Amino acid sequence: MDPEVADLDVINTTLKSGIHRVTQLLNHFNMINTRQLNVRALFEEAQDVKDISCRLVSEQETLRPIEFVADVFEDIEDVVCLKNICSVEYSLLPIEDWSKAQEKFELEQIRRKSDSQKTEPIPEAPTAIVKSFKHVENQAKKFNEGKIRVVVTHINDLNSFYIQKYTTLDSLKEMNGAIGKRGRKRAGMEEFKKGGIYGVSYQTKNSCHWRRGKVIDIFNNGENIIYKVNFIDYGNSQNVTKDRLKELDLHTVKRPPFAFECKLTNPEARVFDDKVHLLLPQIIGQKELYLTFMHPQSSRVTVYEVELLVAASNGGFISVRDLLNNTSPLVPDAKDSLLLTELKLFKNGKRFTVGQEETVVVTYVRDPFYICVQLSHNVKILQKMQADLEKFYKDTPVISCIPVVDSDVIVKYSDEFQGNWHRAKIISVDVASKKVGVFFVDWGQSTVVSWSNLRLLTENFIKVECQGIIVKLSDIERLDTSQNWTEEATDFLREQLNKNKECRMVASGVEPLQVALFQLCPLSDICLNSLLVESEHAISTGTISQTVFWPHAIQELPQDDDDMSYQMMKKSEEVIMDGYEDIHLMTGLKLQVYVIRFDSPDLIYIKFAKYKETEDEMHKEMQIHYSKSKLKTRSSWKQGEHCIVFDEDHSDYFRAVIKSASDSNNYVVYLYDHVRELKVSKKIIFELDPYFRSYPCYICKCRLTNIRPAGDPGKWSHTAIEMLEKIFNTYTTFHVKKIEKNTNDKMIGVIMWYSVTTPAKALQPAKIKYVSINQSLLESGLAFSASSLTNGPSAGTEPNNCDDSDIEKNKKQNWYDIICEDERYKDADKPDMHDMSQVKEEICIITQQSWPKPFKFKSKEFDATLTCVVDQGIFLIRTEDVQNLYLDVETEMNDAFESATLLSNANSTWKVGDMCTIAYDGKWYRGSVLELLEDDTVSVEMVDFGSEHVVPIKSLYKNIMFPDIPTLVNKIQLYDVHSSYGHWRGEDVDKVLRIVTDQVRVEIKGDKDVEVPLAEIYLDNGLSLNDMITQVCPHMKRRECSVVLGSVDDLDVSVDDMSKDATSEKTSAKLNGGYTYVWVPSSFDEKQKMFVAGILKWDLTYNVVLSSAEDNTKTPEFIRLCETVQMHVGNQANLSKIEIDTACICLHPQKNTWCRAMVYNVDSLKFGFVLAFFVDYGMVEMVPISSLKEIRSDWLEFPVHMQIAAVNVQLLQNNQAEYMLAQLNNLHGKSVLVEVVTEVPLKVHLYDDKALCYQKFLDNGIMKAL
Repeated sequence: MDPEVADLDVINTTLKSGIHRVTQLLNHFNMINTRQLNVRALFEEAQDVKDISCRLVSEQETLRPIEFVADVFEDIEDVVCLKNICSVEYSLLPIEDWSKAQEKFELEQIRRKSDSQKTEPIPEAPTAIVKSFKHVENQAKKFNEGKIRVVVTHINDLNSFYIQKYTTLDSLKEMNGAIGKRGRKRAGMEEFKKGGIYGVSYQTKNSCHWRRGKVIDIFNNGENIIYKVNFIDYGNSQNVTKDRLKELDLHTVKRPPFAFECKLTNPEARVFDDKVHLLLPQIIGQKELYLTFMHPQSSRVTVYEVELLVAASNGGFISVRDLLNNTSPLVPDAKDSLLLTELKLFKNGKRFTVGQEETVVVTYVRDPFYICVQLSHNVKILQKMQADLEKFYKDTPVISCIPVVDSDVIVKYSDEFQGNWHRAKIISVDVASKKVGVFFVDWGQSTVVSWSNLRLLTENFIKVECQGIIVKLSDIERLDTSQNWTEEATDFLREQLNKNKECRMVASGVEPLQVALFQLCPLSDICLNSLLVESEHAISTGTISQTVFWPHAIQELPQDDDDMSYQMMKKSEEVIMDGYEDIHLMTGLKLQVYVIRFDSPDLIYIKFAKYKETEDEMHKEMQIHYSKSKLKTRSSWKQGEHCIVFDEDHSDYFRAVIKSASDSNNYVVYLYDHVRELKVSKKIIFELDPYFRSYPCYICKCRLTNIRPAGDPGKWSHTAIEMLEKIFNTYTTFHVKKIEKNTNDKMIGVIMWYSVTTPAKALQPAKIKYVSINQSLLESGLAFSASSLTNGPSAGTEPNNCDDSDIEKNKKQNWYDIICEDERYKDADKPDMHDMSQVKEEICIITQQSWPKPFKFKSKEFDATLTCVVDQGIFLIRTEDVQNLYLDVETEMNDAFESATLLSNANSTWKVGDMCTIAYDGKWYRGSVLELLEDDTVSVEMVDFGSEHVVPIKSLYKNIMFPDIPTLVNKIQLYDVHSSYGHWRGEDVDKVLRIVTDQVRVEIKGDKDVEVPLAEIYLDNGLSLNDMITQVCPHMKRRECSVVLGSVDDLDVSVDDMSKDATSEKTSAKLNGGYTYVWVPSSFDEKQKMFVAGILKWDLTYNVVLSSAEDNTKTPEFIRLCETVQMHVGNQANLSKIEIDTACICLHPQKNTWCRAMVYNVDSLKFGFVLAFFVDYGMVEMVPISSLKEIRSDWLEFPVHMQIAAVNVQLLQNNQAEYMLAQLNNLHGKSVLVEVVTEVPLKVHLYDDKALCYQKFLDNGIMKAL
């Protein structure tokens, strides 16, 4: 051999020897637990091997240089590392203090001990060195008695199972990977001998991995030679054939096994069931497992007696033996230094004092005595932490723990509002069922979860203290103190708390924390403690729960003023507030107003506060319209003409009336919305759009009634006017009550009040006192008392005690009808239905003959409460506003009559039409006499229900309340429902009563202002009552094409008498594959408000997905339907008939769930694909035909809210097609008004208020309307 040519065999032997030596060193250090490690000697040994020449070259140019890569020496600091053990103190020994002899001796000892195949004797060492080494052994022995983290790889029984050290898992994985990459040689049967160690393919049902295995038996099963192998690194065995074996290199063969056979120690000699070891995987699975050797480790021991310990949630350990005995209490060992010390959450450090106020978010309500709140300013911090929890534990491998009472953990628990991962405290443990009770420290709820849902708490999530604060409502008590809070009380409280995201909380006591909770409202907060008492869910035990409305400080108290008029105002104010009880304030209807301008107490211009929002919206629209539109002017204007004027001082447009011509170029105009005149050039006077002229003028003229000037008759003094001006400039909140009317001057006489607020204290509401301006002028001597100039009562008398002539004269008009009869003011004549907290009325006796007529409907579509069903398809309903008003009236009446002393009705005489109050079933109702019957009975109508009753005459009273409030019920009649008999039968009404719901949706067809409008009525499940009545009553027909919206099988009605024609009509009326639709399009209907769920483009046609509901996919009914579909879809056959509009079940490609769908387009059918329209989500997706299945008939009956309609336009400029689509996509998610052009096919126009949504494209010639 050429001396310059490397001997590859020698190099290979050298490399193998060095690598084997270092590898054995590393493995040995992995196994022992010595406290002394000569890192330098180990590094030098590794460096010697690394420095061996290992780049091989060849004279053949075709061969690339071969380089030996020793991965084990890369990043040596990562391979050899020191584990920090908390219980051990470390120190560095200087090099100069090292004993070279001792150093070499220790390294040699380690080498000899690790290389078991070598038997040469260990050289003797000096006495000092031996003494030192014994010290090392003692230290190692002591450490062996500690806890080592392990994993269990195979279980035969409690006396035979195999474990691996957790620290060796990476080495084992690397070794198995190398075995898998090693090639297989051709070999005969003699190469795989009994007792040999080979690479074995370990196969399971779902995986295949290469491992080391020792052949323990060889036999022939008649077909193949079978090798029984034991996987020495795992402990289990398997029979394999020859093709699953491969030879291994000597180094891999000689590596010691990674698995150790152990048995569970049992010092108490407990008797376990024979199959108890089957529970072991359940106990130790997905948990940190530790092991303690019961005896010193020795190479002579084949089976180690050990104690298995599972990590507990408090940082300690639980014995597996205790867990196998289900009845044993879980008492963890003392916390071990190998684990982190127990992590505890910090308790909420917030401290409260009586009267302290905080804004809070309520997270959980168990009952009024157990409410969990969070401080609002901490919510964002908590939300960030919850997001971090979700991210950390969602992506972290499952490592559970054994629960210990009173320890803190992380819990996986899904809540709609609080998320999926929560910090919690363990409050109970059930070992038998493996369940644990936890308390969520951040939001107050307690629940029971499985052990597998627990995770160990980490340091990242203990920095934020517990956010949940438990409080109880103060000054209330249960109706029955011997019972728990009723479900009705708790549900009522939750319902009220859900109305507001935040609440105001005031502490009224500590230890325990007792509070008052308030709903935040603009003017006055609502005390929930009092609301529970008022709703009869609790009783009051203190002052806090006796006041519902806690007003804010509406305005700051005025500063002192030396002006005489101010001093007179304050003096009269003190006198009135100290001793004056204003009877007018306590009775009748009063309205909040704004004072716009005044001339004297006899002429004040006001606006009603309830119309401010409407007027502001009108003004805003007007500015937008006239700033963008091309304005039309005129060369001349006539007196009295309406116009729009641009006020340069305010830079705004205002409505006005031409008052006079100043000259040929200028006019004097009257801004009637602001009660002022303006001289302007005709260049800035523009024509008034009819839309803005349709809005009424909200200005109303009034005068202070029952007073007259002191001094000159008919002339108010300057001091009186100055005092009035001072009042209007100082205060901002005013109320009026109508006392008289003056139709000639279109003016009303009123009593006017301003409010003075005493600032609120912590546990006391702000007190608002009303001061009568009329009385202030009297007290200051600037006015004299006077009777009303028309028919109003004098000061000090009740407004309802009017004489008969006045009542008879005005019985057809209410006071709010006389506010102003001018056409401009006709919309200001309705009482404020949203201010009924101020409606108070005394019981009185009047000669009025009839109740005022009901309110007119404000719109054609609304939700309503059904009160009564009468003959001929007539229903009596209340709109939402009227329903709220009725509830207030009912409460006031019942409270007043229960405590009132009523005049005897024994000798009362009654006649038909008399107004009365009816005592019926313990309640009081407004009524009218219909008919006098025999036996001292009378037929009456409860006017707020529309129902007739026969009652004893002694239950009627002349005493009434609220004579000026109209009857609180309206009549409607079913639209397009006709009886073939010409009339309704009694049994028809009975059938209606059995299917109708209390809450209905009403759509008026035609004129809404007639006495009995025609209407389509929809029940609370979305089904049309008009259609349903034709199903349950065969003689009822609809002349127009009707659509059945539901199955009669779902109704609680007998259908035996239904004809076959009615049944066939029901079947044929289904649309689009048999789905039932909430919205039935009709070209005869007015525009419908719909939501745009999607925009589709097909060729040059634009389609829009319309929905009658903003989102119907979150209702419990729909969720149940989805669950049913997922559960039973496997029983459905593939769709056999694939045609457009065929209903089916389809696998949604994005959601990966089965959803209701309809075939939308079949152009790609020959390629195995179709377009499917998912009817509940408004999406069109391309799907394979294999994803289509037949739909069950009952799945069709759940109402569909979405339909596809074509936009009835034609694109004229094809190059604008994509731009047009992008603009239409802006409508997605918005509500529009839909006008049906044709029903089949469904074509529509889309409107934004009054204009088409695409009007600008029509104007620009991009498209045209069809």
